[in-house]
Amino acid sequence: MRHLLFFFLFVPIISFAGDKQCKAIICLNTDFSGVTAECYKNRIPYFQQVVFNPLFDPISTSALRAKWLSRCHHANSSDVAKLNKKYGTLLLDPKF
Repeated sequence: MRHLLFFFLFVPIISFAGDKQCKAIICLNTDFSGVTAECYKNRIPYFQQVVFNPLFDPISTSALRAKWLSRCHHANSSDVAKLNKKYGTLLLDPKF
């Protein structure tokens, strides 16, 4: 019984870790995680969501990134909005 409980406690973490949008949310929230090589790799897809029309369009980029982050079904929508407000209009990752 004890091993069964252990299994059910960690199944959501395993499925959560496979989602690149969720990994990006974890790594964009620098209060939660330090910027490591693994986090750098997980932040890249977020900053690859960019709109040029014909020049860089920060408003459309922010909307695209918010939509991309919302694919993480485990994330709280207010956390997604907070992170997108902080990083959504930037062309490049400010940490690197």
